[in-house]
Amino acid sequence: MRAIEYISKHSASINHIAEIKRIIQELKPLRLDKNATDAYFNTILCADIRKRNFLLQQDLFNAGNAMQPEAPVFKENDKEIPIEYSSEIRDTLFRVIKDDESFGYLYFLLGTEQNTKHQSEPIDCIPNPTRIKVALVNHRDSYPHNRLDEYLDDDFNYEQYNMLCKNGLYSDDELLDFFNEVYYLYDRLRCVKDKMSSVRDFCKSLSFKSDKDNYFIISTIIVMIDRFESGDTQMMKCRSELYKMISALEPKFKEGADAPDDKAGGVSGNNERSTNKVKTVVIYELLKKLGKGKSQNDISKICRLVAYFTDGSEQGIYNDAIEGITLTKYHKAEIERVNKILDDLGLEITIKKDIQY
Repeated sequence: MRAIEYISKHSASINHIAEIKRIIQELKPLRLDKNATDAYFNTILCADIRKRNFLLQQDLFNAGNAMQPEAPVFKENDKEIPIEYSSEIRDTLFRVIKDDESFGYLYFLLGTEQNTKHQSEPIDCIPNPTRIKVALVNHRDSYPHNRLDEYLDDDFNYEQYNMLCKNGLYSDDELLDFFNEVYYLYDRLRCVKDKMSSVRDFCKSLSFKSDKDNYFIISTIIVMIDRFESGDTQMMKCRSELYKMISALEPKFKEGADAPDDKAGGVSGNNERSTNKVKTVVIYELLKKLGKGKSQNDISKICRLVAYFTDGSEQGIYNDAIEGITLTKYHKAEIERVNKILDDLGLEITIKKDIQY
């Protein structure tokens, strides 16, 4: 469990909760930096240890010990945890982060202290830089950033960036705020996922400066759930709640969406029109010929393939696919055209309307 989720789940039973939250937030940007974590630990979390060392040095000085020729000076640090409960804070932090591998350097410092208290059951707390980095990538909770490049080093973020820029939806100046908001909301959602009443309250609390932000911020979070949380039942429920928020906006913003009269059964006058729904169905049928498809593959991975071939929006394609695709008379001309292509190739595939794919 990530530290921030532990805090959310157990906040009622955590003493000094405000300080614990502050410490975790201040240490989050330091997780890959051992020296910075060490410095924070010694400066903010160890007032009692520094006091003990000061008193020892004072005793040596008073005794005229050559090891302490000058009178020691004890100086309090800004924002450090008070001596009275700094030890308790460290014990609590150990419980909060012990299952969060992204805090590996802090775990080593806290675990070493725990080992001095419980020598019969030593903790293996030696930090592994690779595991820390992998955990940080997997947790996707490194935010906010001050530069867009800090997001774009990640392949998933770059995919979303490409889609949003390619369609002229956002400028680079706007996208830093966009990604900061996406990751902030994604993190908050994971902290309330266990109670659907909290999830619904979370959704109701959201407000955006425009319908465009509403649709694309929520859509990006949905794709993150599909990509990284598809095995989490609670997060898939969260996905359903989020989709309710943007379903009415799809005709306005979904890239490659069918014309508004599609659901009404209208007929397009453009016989050359291509839609992502038909393209998705064709790829379904081609995959079936290969012994693959919806019954063998994760649907989000199929949609990623469709998005690659069609240059469409992965989240829009997924939203269609997850509901089930039914082609109508609106697609009649396109179905006839693609069936001719498939027949010419001798593939024995026929796309039909009025059935669900």
